[in-house]
Amino acid sequence: MSKQREIQPPVIKNAPMRFAPVNEQGVVLLFADYARKHRIEIEQIRGGFPDCIAYRSTSLGRKRIRIEFEYESRNFALHRHDNRKCDWIVCWRNNWPKKPRNLAIIELRHEYGLGFNVWVVMADPKKFHLDGHAQTSAGRVCSQTLAGDLVLYSWTEQSPSGKTDIREIYVCETPARRTRSQGWSASVRRLAKLAVPLRPKDFVNHTVLGASNLAYADKDDESCASFFTAIPVTDFWNDIRELIISRNPSLKTKLQKYVV
Repeated sequence: MSKQREIQPPVIKNAPMRFAPVNEQGVVLLFADYARKHRIEIEQIRGGFPDCIAYRSTSLGRKRIRIEFEYESRNFALHRHDNRKCDWIVCWRNNWPKKPRNLAIIELRHEYGLGFNVWVVMADPKKFHLDGHAQTSAGRVCSQTLAGDLVLYSWTEQSPSGKTDIREIYVCETPARRTRSQGWSASVRRLAKLAVPLRPKDFVNHTVLGASNLAYADKDDESCASFFTAIPVTDFWNDIRELIISRNPSLKTKLQKYVV
């Protein structure tokens, strides 16, 4: 088995580190910069829960904030922390739509210009398809999908030809919600149709995308024959975007602001 190519995180601007963090330690470093910009006074960073005690000025005076650092907000629940003993989750990526109401989530990627996720959704068109005549539809999405995320839809067919082309791009207008008919669903707005679709072989030969899950989403991949598969591709989006535009130059303007 060949060694998988190490993926370089996206570059971030106006930050004390060159690349986006890949772990909790990177989040702690960026929060020091965030705190300075937003006049938050850090009292202590410690090893136990919660990770940090800080203060910020309000109209009622200084307010004490108990902070837990996580790479992804959902890890707070996975680590079984007590939300009653915490005020903020400071994370790189917010993927916890149903977090407790008393918790505020500070998603640092918004601060450094990487504020949305990108998903490739593969679904059987015989069981699920968007309304091709409507600008906004109820779309099947991953449970972690949030408003503002991009979804690239690929319609699979259970046949020897195994069509898994990416043909449509939608923007999520609401976070994912569980429904009886479609599982996790969101209101999605069509951004673009690809006149020249992207096929699995386009990823296999790409210098960067060849290391992604998309490179293996061919007709022999079991995931492509399933009813529904969602692949997170945020870290690869800039290269996917360039590939889309190279095949569909007319989409350059529509995709201009969607850069991570």
